Amino acid sequence: MADANKELKAGMEVRMLAVPADASKGLGMFDVLNGFEDAAALSDALKARVAKYYGTPLTAFLPALCAPGEMLRWTVIVRRTVEQSITQNLPASASGQAQRASLRFGLAAAAGELATAYGVTRWPDGTATTAARVCLHAWLAERGGAGNFEGDAILARLRQVIERLGESRFTRWESAAAKIDEHGPRTIDRLGFRKTMEHGMGDALHTAGGP
Repeated sequence: MADANKELKAGMEVRMLAVPADASKGLGMFDVLNGFEDAAALSDALKARVAKYYGTPLTAFLPALCAPGEMLRWTVIVRRTVEQSITQNLPASASGQAQRASLRFGLAAAAGELATAYGVTRWPDGTATTAARVCLHAWLAERGGAGNFEGDAILARLRQVIERLGESRFTRWESAAAKIDEHGPRTIDRLGFRKTMEHGMGDALHTAGGP
């Protein structure tokens, strides 16, 4: 979207979660090499095996998931895992957007734990939950926190406007109050006023519509 000069909307980032593909361990997107010489060898092996065995885990997972009498048990696991994903990984003040993202990571964790319980993955218990938590935290770090995306975007844009146009688009308050010569410099397309504070820490900016 950035390459196409398009702006990312809040709903988009929640519907399609952008997780950085870098484990920060010098192995690219991998945490461990699992006995392979390097990340390239592991990647090649994964490609070859996925091409040969694609769909096999899913065909084992779905019948187990839909087995008679299993619905109640896995519903409890899913609900507990999703709730823990939100309460353990987000602050109480987290925005609804961050909570919805955490919900999706929690669902992925729950699916992984169920697959493990059914003997599909052969992972140790908790592996899927840990992986989902790592991805959620990476998403939060890339996003800039668990706040509201629109609010953060507004503040960031306002900060950029002040940094770029603080001298040219904000009229000095003292000059406006003194009603200096009309032939003096004028502020074109004024955004507001700036006034020196008594504490000497710089100017305070006031928008044209309010404080």
